[in-house]
Amino acid sequence: MANDNTDQQGVKPLAGERVDLATPALSICSSSRSASPTSHISSNVAMAAAMNKKNRQKNDKAVEVLNKNSVVIARFRTQTECAKYLQATPEAVSYHCSKKGGGICNGLVIRPCDSSDDIEFGLFDGAEEVRPKRRPQLKPETVDILKRWILSPDHKNNPYPTVKETATLMRKTGLDKTQLKHWFNNARKRILKPMLKKEKAASLQAEPPAPSPVVQEKRKAAPERKMKRPAKKTRVESDVENSDSSGTAGPSEAQ
Repeated sequence: MANDNTDQQGVKPLAGERVDLATPALSICSSSRSASPTSHISSNVAMAAAMNKKNRQKNDKAVEVLNKNSVVIARFRTQTECAKYLQATPEAVSYHCSKKGGGICNGLVIRPCDSSDDIEFGLFDGAEEVRPKRRPQLKPETVDILKRWILSPDHKNNPYPTVKETATLMRKTGLDKTQLKHWFNNARKRILKPMLKKEKAASLQAEPPAPSPVVQEKRKAAPERKMKRPAKKTRVESDVENSDSSGTAGPSEAQ
């Protein structure tokens, strides 16, 4: 068995000599701590900047805005900046930029562009004159009228107003036909659809769903199940029944 005073290299120390087994580990730790912490911070910052640049290039590309004469009036490095100018959402800008040749967002043509350093970005001549105005919020009374119409039992399953109903709602709310169309499009997705989904889930928990008409027809057309066959009788039981029906004695009685 090796001596406890033997050092890590297998050399036995002299008598009275003290061995510090933790010295190599301390030297390693001290050498690792001697590195400057600023180098780690700078490397982390550089890595984060590279990742942000990669994500921006992938999801937030440069966009340019054109007027009705196909003249570039603004150019932005990100879709978020373009959305602020157009009074729209970044998702809407991204959707229209994904189309081939660009698309129209709030009345202006937008399309992706190159983001190199030699291209000028910002607002150009005529950008402020054609900038979309911020949409005014509807009054609470107007929203209440529209909600009561779309959530009523008569319209909940068919939330599409007719021409006559549209004229009535325009007179009550003071909105035009385009505003009503946009409001109903959003209400069907954000208000009515989640509500109907919750009601359906609650009804399924309360009682099991009824079979579909197709399943009901199949059940009616299916033949009735055959009666279960009785168990086969043994030979002795058959002989006893035959003897009873003919009036003759069985084998045991004959003897």
